[in-house]
Amino acid sequence: MNASGVYAATLSWASPASIDLDLYLTRAGCPVTQDSCVLVSSDSPDSLESITWPVRAGEQYWLTVHNYSGGATAFTIQHSIAGVSGAISPSAVSVDTVFTSHDSGGTVSK
Repeated sequence: MNASGVYAATLSWASPASIDLDLYLTRAGCPVTQDSCVLVSSDSPDSLESITWPVRAGEQYWLTVHNYSGGATAFTIQHSIAGVSGAISPSAVSVDTVFTSHDSGGTVSK
């Protein structure tokens, strides 16, 4: 991160209810498959997942989208640090998609 504050990320998609995407935040280098690595997650049954986490300047994180349903869908991630303009550099948060089968990609915006 380029600044300290509260990081917020929202994952959304416009697919049918049969698509189940979840959102996870871990420290860079610490995989989502290890429970002890997950800082915060959102795994509701809705088509919107949101997380917040306090971050410090200079730290890096992995943001992971996991598709439990296996169906293809496009998604959007919007993220920010509260009250800090331009605080997220491309290398500060690495977005990884972990799909069980079809991956139709997604877009990231800030």
